[in-house]
Amino acid sequence: NTPTDARDMAVHENDSDSASGHNQLFVTRDTDINVLNDTGNEVWVANWWGTTKGMTALSQGLKTGVPHPITHFPLVRKALIGDGNKVHTIDKSETISYAALTLPSYLEVQHIFNSNRRAWILCKHLFDGLGVVVEWDGSSTTYNQIHALTSPYPLAGVAYGETPIIITIKGEILEFNGNGFVPMMRNGQKIAFPIENRNGTLQPDGIRPRGMAIGDDGN
Repeated sequence: NTPTDARDMAVHENDSDSASGHNQLFVTRDTDINVLNDTGNEVWVANWWGTTKGMTALSQGLKTGVPHPITHFPLVRKALIGDGNKVHTIDKSETISYAALTLPSYLEVQHIFNSNRRAWILCKHLFDGLGVVVEWDGSSTTYNQIHALTSPYPLAGVAYGETPIIITIKGEILEFNGNGFVPMMRNGQKIAFPIENRNGTLQPDGIRPRGMAIGDDGN
């Protein structure tokens, strides 16, 4: 039952407050979620989302291969799953909140990461408008803020300390200044990556949603 069409994965926390609990690996797929170590027996449970939990299949949106990012948000002890313009949650007891957060229909979640107190949801605009980063506390029924970008497509993001930093399809490196996302400037220079332009189309070659990470040394 090992999935061959994985979209993303996250280790969910111990499902019990006692030492007898166990961590689980959630792997999102095109329409479902597989789980490793669901009952502590170290085997895969196929179609856990749809069959075991009886949930509506994850959305394909307007095309196949829709990303279904997942991350574990320690503050609220939940896994967050992007699904088109929705974010579902799974708590430590495997209780699912379907569409815990619903975003405007023109947005498609590409990636989710978190700082200590916020989840940051990177969204593509489906109709050539500007992409956004949605700021959410992980519990409220609506988002805290929507921060517009200068590009229709955010590629990747990470929290450096408590500062969210993202890369857009234009190669921009943007950092959060407390009010919104602004170009990263160092020594008077704007920091950016060159992004190849082929036939008038920007190509995000080599940069994937998890293409940014904080190293063991904190950098």
